[in-house]
Amino acid sequence: MEQLNNIVQILAVILMTSYTLSLLARHYWAFDLFSHFKIQYFAGGLILLLPLLFFKSYALTLAMLIIAGASYADIRRPMSTIQEITNTSTPTITLMQYNKFFGNQRYTKIIGYLNKNTYHIDIIIFQEVLDCDILPLTEATKKTYPYTLPLDGMRPNEVLILSKYPIENLEIKKVCPNLCDTYGIRFKITHSQTSPPIAIYTIHTEVPESKRKQVLRNIELTHMAQWITKDETQNIVFMGDWNTTPYAPIFSDILKISGLNYYNQGILPETTWPSFFGLPFLKIPIDHILFSPSMKLKKIKKGPALGSDHHSLSATFALE
Repeated sequence: MEQLNNIVQILAVILMTSYTLSLLARHYWAFDLFSHFKIQYFAGGLILLLPLLFFKSYALTLAMLIIAGASYADIRRPMSTIQEITNTSTPTITLMQYNKFFGNQRYTKIIGYLNKNTYHIDIIIFQEVLDCDILPLTEATKKTYPYTLPLDGMRPNEVLILSKYPIENLEIKKVCPNLCDTYGIRFKITHSQTSPPIAIYTIHTEVPESKRKQVLRNIELTHMAQWITKDETQNIVFMGDWNTTPYAPIFSDILKISGLNYYNQGILPETTWPSFFGLPFLKIPIDHILFSPSMKLKKIKKGPALGSDHHSLSATFALE
């Protein structure tokens, strides 16, 4: 029992240290990495409460309770206050974000899912797509998704878009041309003659595995948010694999600059990575769909991984 007590106390100290470092995320790039695991701090604090109480480690028990509560507050803090739509008769549009993963060529699985859900999914943004992926994915789905990007073999930043509606006003540009080759994409779709158009932005950012790459990721997202501020379209969606969670400082900056909403239904967010961790509280949310305040969210949910290390993420909006 003494050995178990020591292990529990060591885990509690590690958790306390990690959470403390997460609070310093703006001051050093490595501390920013600790900020992504607020879900794990919340779950870890709750799990360690009982054994610490059993071993009469009251100070650590209190610390775990504080960390669990503070972490859950951090999880909810970025979320906007919105009115969810439950009216099933309202016309809707559903967008799906999916990082396919470069090495994932399970086309039968992906196409089978799309064909099964064609009624529900209107636009799909694939990321980490290779040239060899484009033909199998577009040919097998072209009856449902006749409009595609890339056009004529153009492949900006490994993105493939399948749409039920024409892709209009397409813009593709380097978001920070002096620093990296990352492309941001903007296009419009119109659901029907009675609904206003929707401007859709997407980007796949750098993985912040070093100080330089973290700086690049932040610049990429900041430039996208600034691009969005110049858009006079009423309905805007910004989506993609951003390699950051909502608990990192850059996410708060993006919400503030762009004026877009972030929301997730349920007690915990829809965690999308890594898909091979079975339990939701072992994953983190790094795939996102933000939307303008004029848009009415009906549902947002995580989908299957379909052979990727990411789950897909879809959001359904009611069209007034």
